[in-house]
Amino acid sequence: MTSRRSFLALAIACLCVPLADATEAQVAVDTPRIAVSDAWARATPPGLDLSSAYLSITNRGSRADLLLGASSPVADHVEIHRTLMEDDLSRMRPAEQLPLPPGATLRFAPTGLHLMLVGLSAPLHEGKTVPLVLRFRDAGNLTVHVHIRPLGATAAHHGH
Repeated sequence: MTSRRSFLALAIACLCVPLADATEAQVAVDTPRIAVSDAWARATPPGLDLSSAYLSITNRGSRADLLLGASSPVADHVEIHRTLMEDDLSRMRPAEQLPLPPGATLRFAPTGLHLMLVGLSAPLHEGKTVPLVLRFRDAGNLTVHVHIRPLGATAAHHGH
């Protein structure tokens, strides 16, 4: 009787292992793939403790995701902002979570969405890089390296 129970337990265990592997493989296939490109920020003069960061985020997966927020070890906090025209004036407004449908690209640029690095621990120097952690609902945390461009930069330098 004991050997029969042992055999039955072993048979059930063997049947469960392939099912567990299939479930893990299925989850991996369905997880959205996030690609980030052209990440840059402006250098800051001494005494200024904030800067804006820009980048493009593309969802190459088959399911929608959501950008929940961002952080960086070089800033107290990072805020997502959107520049809007109101009464012929350009105004910044906080942006909450940003949807990222399959195949879509979020473009962060000086005249639109941008990430405000607030409370910098030190000035940002041209030619350096700083880490930025993007937090997604499904994809989790993604760390990117933000290249520091000159103080007056208006676009990313391609081919860098």
